[in-house]
Amino acid sequence: TEACKLLADLRDVRVPNRIEVSNLQKYTIEWIGREGLDVETHEEYLNHFITHFYKNIVKLVDRAMRKEDSSAQGQIVTEILQHLHACNNSVKVFYGREEQLQRIENYMLGLSDKPLVLYGEGGCGKTSLLAKSAALTSTDWFAKVRPISIIRFLGTTPDSSTLTPTLISICQQISYNFMLPFDQIPDDLVPLTAHFKQLLTYASKQQPLLLFLDSVDQLTGAQDSGKVSWLPTRLPPFCKIIVSCAAEESNPVVSQEYHLLRRMIDVEGNFIEVTALGEDLAMNVIKMWMATACRDLSNYQWRLVANAIGKCSLPIFVKLVFAEICRWRSYTRPQDTHLASTVMDSIMMLFERIEKQHGRILVFHALAYITAAKSGLSESELEDLISLDDRVLDDVYQYHLPPVR
Repeated sequence: TEACKLLADLRDVRVPNRIEVSNLQKYTIEWIGREGLDVETHEEYLNHFITHFYKNIVKLVDRAMRKEDSSAQGQIVTEILQHLHACNNSVKVFYGREEQLQRIENYMLGLSDKPLVLYGEGGCGKTSLLAKSAALTSTDWFAKVRPISIIRFLGTTPDSSTLTPTLISICQQISYNFMLPFDQIPDDLVPLTAHFKQLLTYASKQQPLLLFLDSVDQLTGAQDSGKVSWLPTRLPPFCKIIVSCAAEESNPVVSQEYHLLRRMIDVEGNFIEVTALGEDLAMNVIKMWMATACRDLSNYQWRLVANAIGKCSLPIFVKLVFAEICRWRSYTRPQDTHLASTVMDSIMMLFERIEKQHGRILVFHALAYITAAKSGLSESELEDLISLDDRVLDDVYQYHLPPVR
């Protein structure tokens, strides 16, 4: 039959052409009974097959582990790549903010010897603006020299969540670029901070040192009462530091680090407030994203978007609106095309949609586990926890039996 011919072609021609001969093992066994395989008659074959499979899989795992660079240099390269990928993802969807970018460029090319602070309420676009600034350093602002850009989105990786590992990581990257030994980097916070400030002096005209630190207020550790007090208030020549932090008039707790930065850096020009996009820019951003996604809306649907953006133009809200309208079709009923008017309502709509798609109990318990875990959960850990939750399993498998329990 055609199926047999295709199977034979796959087995005898296509697979051998793509796999090394040493990775192929051919067996010839006798077909017995309806199933074709008998445990007693084929015992020797089964034992050989299992042993061969096990040894080769272990060999592949060992080979992959040997390729993993566990040295300090290898670990810092991995850390750098994670933050560069995050920066690249933020820049892909960036649009506008020309005035703020011009002020940042003036700071980077100017004579200021103090850090620059980007501040604003949560979701106003500080992270994207900082990422765009980092991207422009090597392509535009410092195109004629070789700047060393150090980018950290604090709180997004284990080595950027607490102060000491973050400083060690930054010191390692600076040392790596200037070919300095890692063994001189202290482990204790006080000498580590002093060593960090000393490394900044290696900046030169041909190799300016540029640090971009997002969400410094998110750092945790020994100095929770002063998460930004380690920042140098006076920078050496050819060194610039840009940090971002949250600041909300209605929430003094959130604004605590911002007020401390105000006392540390007493230059008004070194503070840039990041505000909402504004209705016109927000609509332009959504239209650009829709064009990139090869999507469009009807006139009625565009009016709904404009009404929502008129009530809130924070970048995080714009992103939530975009995620929602991407699901709309031209034939979607008007009663099914509605948008929230605040960030919180948009997030609740997102949760409700996920609950409808995957079931309320599964979503409720999964989010509860993530929230309860002090340091978060990996995907495999979350799967393990859910697989042990009888309430979730009873809800998921109420209409059919699970393949494995």
